[in-house]
Amino acid sequence: TRAIMFDPNDPTYKKVWAGGVSGGLWFNNDITSPTSTWTAVDDFWDNISITAIAADPTNDSTFYVSTGEGWGSSVSGARGAGIWKSTDAGNSWSQLGSTTSYYFVNDLVVREENGVGVVYAGLRGASYAGSIHNTPNEGLQRSIDGGQTFTQVLPNIPGRSINYAVADVEIAADNRIWVGTINTANGGSNRGGGNILYSDNGTTWQVAYTNNSGSRVKLATAPSDSAYVYAIIAVSNQVGEIVKTINHGSTWVNVNEPNDADPNIPSTDFSRTQAWVHLALTVDPNDENTVIAGSVDPFRTDDGGNTWDQLAHWYGGFGYTEVHADQQIVVYRPGSSSEALFGNDGGVYRTTNLSSTVPSFSNLNRGYNITQFYSCAMHPTGGSNYFLGGTQDNGSQQFTSSGINST
Repeated sequence: TRAIMFDPNDPTYKKVWAGGVSGGLWFNNDITSPTSTWTAVDDFWDNISITAIAADPTNDSTFYVSTGEGWGSSVSGARGAGIWKSTDAGNSWSQLGSTTSYYFVNDLVVREENGVGVVYAGLRGASYAGSIHNTPNEGLQRSIDGGQTFTQVLPNIPGRSINYAVADVEIAADNRIWVGTINTANGGSNRGGGNILYSDNGTTWQVAYTNNSGSRVKLATAPSDSAYVYAIIAVSNQVGEIVKTINHGSTWVNVNEPNDADPNIPSTDFSRTQAWVHLALTVDPNDENTVIAGSVDPFRTDDGGNTWDQLAHWYGGFGYTEVHADQQIVVYRPGSSSEALFGNDGGVYRTTNLSSTVPSFSNLNRGYNITQFYSCAMHPTGGSNYFLGGTQDNGSQQFTSSGINST
């Protein structure tokens, strides 16, 4: 699960949207109920590789959903087919014709600009089926007409004739737009990863920070104070550094990295060399010094990154609650410091006491059928109801009865 959004049309924030990287878009009408079941929007979209969901801040009935997991792996990556749009709060959807060649959209936001909801889609080229796709569209694609047309707005990488590729897009409380870069799919040196850029008008950009060895940047802005921005920077598939600014990007300082209780996860890299694909980062809506960071496991700091507390463990070891491995996204319930949803390779988890020392979590995957299959096998005997399926981070499944059934 890479995409989670609380429905802005529900004043109780019980309705939630979520998407899997090859499992489609889903909604749950009451995320607070353990018996509430997820509903698939449409299994027959031209593409169901969901990567981000965003609502138009100028019109709560307008949603956008992006597709295509562009993190560079031809093994687990799923090629997308652009952006889908709804103008009736998610009841019906249509593919934006201008985006059908946007194969890997890593992030998507909608920003209010002079009363208009302007769409920003962060793209990167990636390997799929033995070749690189999407490189002509790499960068930050901007639309001022509701997705009918897009223009790439990021500057070129210094010394190169190609622009930056995008890993993350965030909108700060002061409406400044921040971009974290990722290495482009183009070869050669200086591929643009490890940079943090910002813009106040959406078209003119400044580089605020550069890690010359960086390959991917994950960002988080503080809703309570726009001067605070945090970033995790991946270097050679590991977490190279965590930095923050408290003055709108004028200066940056390093903060400490979490240390996982699991001895198999090095103290120098809480991602266990998976920072290229598994990074989550968000800031408490009411406290700019409280930050959630995740890779294999999730962590929290209450002092701006000086110290970290582990929140859970991927199989429930070392005295921690079980939360599935590989955190992809953390979303606070709007206005709340205690309730949040965690999206990871095991689906969706919820906590209502996130601010406590040892928060509790519940698995919210009832009917949420997004398991990603890598391969399958059929028994060689004709007519046999025996099948095996190998999945991403969820084991091997055995089917032994006819029809559609559970494993």
